Amino acid sequence: MLGENLELRRGTADDAAFLAHIVNIVSEGVTEALLGNALPGLSAEKALEMVFRRGEAPYAPENVLLVEEEGRVLGLLFSYDAVLQKVPAVMTGFLGEKRVGPFRPLLEASVSDALWVNTLWVSEEARGLGLGTLLLNLAEDTALEQGKTAVALHCFADNAGGMRLYEKFGFVRQGEIPSAPVLSDRHPQGGVLWVKRLSESAS
Repeated sequence: MLGENLELRRGTADDAAFLAHIVNIVSEGVTEALLGNALPGLSAEKALEMVFRRGEAPYAPENVLLVEEEGRVLGLLFSYDAVLQKVPAVMTGFLGEKRVGPFRPLLEASVSDALWVNTLWVSEEARGLGLGTLLLNLAEDTALEQGKTAVALHCFADNAGGMRLYEKFGFVRQGEIPSAPVLSDRHPQGGVLWVKRLSESAS
């Protein structure tokens, strides 16, 4: 069971390195493929850390909810308005269409009037204790607070644990998102767009 001393807080610029590390891990190769070697001598994770430090939407630390216990981060939810789920022109200009293009199906996957969950992560020590469900409840609360009618996210089809969690929580498959060719060996089945409508449960 989860302890009684859980604390919830928004991310800050001081969390940028940690946030970049977790998002990089959870992205399952996407961050590395997009940002790796984009700048000489700068790793993909360091490049993402710079993005979080700049705080430009949607990669603003305040879009991340951190669940802590006695100073240890046990889980996080990185989410934002789905209208921000797109490829900014500056990204294409900086990285080039050759690098960005294959990832457009994922980077532009979106659902109207939804909260988009970019990253949901639970530390190994806290897995199986219900923290994933807690984070999804927080996503629902955030969506309703923002006047949204749905929560949406992407999950690679080979992530069996994630797929079970989302289905159990009431998400419905809305479509498939193909893997970029550079990730086809790692994720040959591509990904799934999951959506949970909130209008009925909210009424």
